[in-house]
Amino acid sequence: MTAPEPRVPKVGESSEQTIVADAELRLLLVEDNVLHQAAVRHQLGRLLPKSRLQVMGQAEGVLSLVQEQHFDCVLVDHHLPQASGLDLIRELQGWGETAPPVIMLTGAGDERIAVEALKAGAADYIPKGTEDASQIARAIMVAVRAKALEREVREYRLRLERQALTDELTGAGNRAAYRQHVQRLFAGFKRQGPGFGMALLDLDQFKPVNDQYGHLSGDAVLVETVRRIQSVVRETDVIFRLGGDEFAVVLSGIPAQADWEALSARMMEVIQQPLRLESGEEIICRGSVGYARVPEDVQEPEALFRLADERMYAVKGRARAARR
Repeated sequence: MTAPEPRVPKVGESSEQTIVADAELRLLLVEDNVLHQAAVRHQLGRLLPKSRLQVMGQAEGVLSLVQEQHFDCVLVDHHLPQASGLDLIRELQGWGETAPPVIMLTGAGDERIAVEALKAGAADYIPKGTEDASQIARAIMVAVRAKALEREVREYRLRLERQALTDELTGAGNRAAYRQHVQRLFAGFKRQGPGFGMALLDLDQFKPVNDQYGHLSGDAVLVETVRRIQSVVRETDVIFRLGGDEFAVVLSGIPAQADWEALSARMMEVIQQPLRLESGEEIICRGSVGYARVPEDVQEPEALFRLADERMYAVKGRARAARR
């Protein structure tokens, strides 16, 4: 659950009134002093009554517990049996994006430890014995909200990256995504990684579909083409729309000649199945496929596309000649 954003105090309003009492957070306190445990439990019970606080008296077992259960925030004492609170913070921050925010509890006035805690990745530090009973609750709310904002920014950035690499119409990868994917595979191959193959597919006589039935019908054909290709390739194979009615399928592993011929036949078979348009009219599209393999046929990205393209147009030419 995303925590409500803390409010800024108004003039004449106590700091305790700024705490959001409705927040339902799962909190973990790592503290060996039972008096401090009781003080924190009392403060949070009053200011964040709907939140749940779990207490551990030592660092041992904390990492396993945080892996097994979700905590919105972890409060860690500096002095712990068998380990330092700083070490525990560093361990948790080593998890990267999955780490919960951590707040260090320090001895009053121990600024050196507080600075070390912030350098280690702590979201904040709270001196023990503070007279402001709301300080811990407020620090928790700020840390949780900051973590939520980090997650939102990260997800937004990922959405933008996906959009930049996705064909808006069909949902397949676009030309930029194709280049990235092939370059990544070639880089892996040159480090003694596995080879791979590529199928290049072009629809035959697609322009008349647009001309006769309209661009919406043409778009429907392109969307259906991707869906049909997906139905015959493996989950590990990646489909790209390179532009217009041209598609590429990058195949994980190197298909043998017989396997390639079988895959090509399956793709042609599903593509040539009748397609009913929204107008009720039924059309049949055909396509041509060429392929190239790394390293059997080529060993450079440009050569991969060029050879697959040459073979595709050779197939297209033979089909055209056969229809005459």
